Amino acid sequence: MKRNFLLAFFILVLLITFLPFLVPVNELHDTVPVEDIITAPSQLIELDHFTAHVRVLGSGEQKIVLLHGFGSTLNTWNDMQLALAKNMQVISMDLPGYGLTRANEKNLAASNYDIYNRAEFVIEILDTLDIKKAVFVGNSAGGKLAAYIAANYPERVDKLILVDPAIFGGGIPPFLSPLFHTPQMDHLGPLFARFFIKQWVNLVCNNRHHPEDNLEDWLNTYQQPQLIHDWDVELWKQIQYSAGVLPESVLMSIQIPTLVLNGEFDQIVKEEDSRKVQYLIGGAEFQLIPNSAHLPQEENPAALVQLIADFIR
Repeated sequence: MKRNFLLAFFILVLLITFLPFLVPVNELHDTVPVEDIITAPSQLIELDHFTAHVRVLGSGEQKIVLLHGFGSTLNTWNDMQLALAKNMQVISMDLPGYGLTRANEKNLAASNYDIYNRAEFVIEILDTLDIKKAVFVGNSAGGKLAAYIAANYPERVDKLILVDPAIFGGGIPPFLSPLFHTPQMDHLGPLFARFFIKQWVNLVCNNRHHPEDNLEDWLNTYQQPQLIHDWDVELWKQIQYSAGVLPESVLMSIQIPTLVLNGEFDQIVKEEDSRKVQYLIGGAEFQLIPNSAHLPQEENPAALVQLIADFIR
């Protein structure tokens, strides 16, 4: 009996260890290099580990950096960048793992996609553009990154604006994080990324305040990165490091003027979570954005532009 149990256990271990490698991960077809679809005013900036997709609009002493959320790109800010650029210089970018930003090395370590290295990525872009200090605006997971930068690079942040910030959740559950770093999951990762992005886009789409408005254009914009070589590999590396929350001590260390905003109808980041962020950042202000959910920059860009302008004035 014991021998049979050990044999069954041994077979199970072998299956768990080797079966994932037997699953075919076919390469994507009909994809193109980034250079084939990038258009002005976008530009590609060569960094130490990445070729970054960056868009700079406007001019002036006041600089503002826009950081998108999970599964998104710099295009999420399209409806408000020109309005902001009338009075300041606006910098947006595709963060590592998203959009048209690409790793410079085929086998770049996944650790370069964690929050520390994503912050370094943003700072390196600002250094390349010779921008010493800016207002930082971050939506969803971009809000978490913006808060991290404010805590760790306070000399680079003039003011901080967190829009539906995903501070206390999002990403893979922390207890699953070790599993996501196994060779087996590295093999299956691109398949997982292809499935996951579809589910995420559906979730965000269903949470839009006016889901029927410009739906086809919205979907085309969100699916554009899937035209690029190895987008699934890049996204998988980002997913591997998407677990965890920002410690409360990080928020409490921020001493920069901060505005926390939350879409009135957001069901992904609830109002109580954003109010908790406001409470933890000393002196932070809070406002609801009317007629919007998780993506106010797309759902009510005029209101968001006005709130930003009023705060940094």
